[in-house]
Amino acid sequence: MCFKEQFSIIVLLKCVHIIDMSNKSVSMPSSLMFNDLRVLGSLSLERLENVLCRIQPKSFDIAKDIVFAEYAEQEASALWRLFDVFSAVVVGDFIEELASTRVESSFVSGSIPQDIWQNLVSTLCSIKRFFPLRCIEMHIQRERFRMLTGNTLRTTDIICDIRPIFDSFASVVGLVPLTTLKIGYRTQEEDDKFLELVLSKEHLDNLAAKIETAKKELDVLSGVGFAYKGQAKQPKKIDLR
Repeated sequence: MCFKEQFSIIVLLKCVHIIDMSNKSVSMPSSLMFNDLRVLGSLSLERLENVLCRIQPKSFDIAKDIVFAEYAEQEASALWRLFDVFSAVVVGDFIEELASTRVESSFVSGSIPQDIWQNLVSTLCSIKRFFPLRCIEMHIQRERFRMLTGNTLRTTDIICDIRPIFDSFASVVGLVPLTTLKIGYRTQEEDDKFLELVLSKEHLDNLAAKIETAKKELDVLSGVGFAYKGQAKQPKKIDLR
């Protein structure tokens, strides 16, 4: 591969910089991207547009479930990766850069056969109006906000057991109940860590009470709407006492 071909591919890859929830930000490898584009170019446009219409108003998880229910796993995985890409770039610019790179690079032209290429361009031009997908944009924003505002909770375990009390003759003279709260979390530096705390019955009762209060507060916050056409949704009144 000559320098010019390598440079063209690098320029193209700059257009497909995507946000990954686990790694924060990665670039899709060229081999995987071209494989996904071949899959896209082989799909029925009518069926694809129908799926995109259905997932537009849905949440991230529901939208993903619809895609994976509609297509075989390999096709669905390819589509979802491309949906990520198309929600992070201007699809029109992507099409132009892809077309330009295909002309200049034998690697790219060889990666996307002519018969698939024609259908791919037609498909991209037709579906670009659906992007960026709101569900992916909102999911990315939530994940970025979550990672930027503190450590992320990964696991929570509460372990209850009994420890024996021995006297000087190694005889059991009593039992002490112990409760251990084990919290697994991920730092903003992407390190996985654990915190263990021994809790008494009073600690557990206090924690349970605070959890119930927090749930009520979340209910209040979820009931607060934004102004829409001059009308603001009134929050539910919930007794926090």
